Amino acid sequence: LVSGESGAGKTETVKIVLTHIATIESSIFGTVNPTEDTGALEQPEIVSKILKVDPIFEAFGNAATLHNNNSSRFGKFTSIYLDKKEDKECGFDSVYSVAGSSFVTYLLEKARVVSHGQRERSFHIFYHLLNAPEEF
Repeated sequence: LVSGESGAGKTETVKIVLTHIATIESSIFGTVNPTEDTGALEQPEIVSKILKVDPIFEAFGNAATLHNNNSSRFGKFTSIYLDKKEDKECGFDSVYSVAGSSFVTYLLEKARVVSHGQRERSFHIFYHLLNAPEEF
């Protein structure tokens, strides 16, 4: 459970925790592969997919406020599902790998859909849709 005040970095913290879990998983199963260009560790595909879906949720629930250009206007409870793996070679009785994730969201500012304060903006998704190509 990650909680904190507005702008405290909750969303980034969840990304860091998930990346950390993936790094541990990769090192235990021997699937650590540094990328050629940066040397950073590759993530398991499921973790990469989980991290890539987050900006979509943010577009629907984040807005520009006076204090933060990308402020979450919703609460999000993220569940990470783990799959138990039996692997005696690594020295542990049991090891878990990331199997999936789910989100439960709670819209905090429904009024922002129809109005917002001066020098603030509505949810990002509306601006993305207005700027989308006509063929979209």
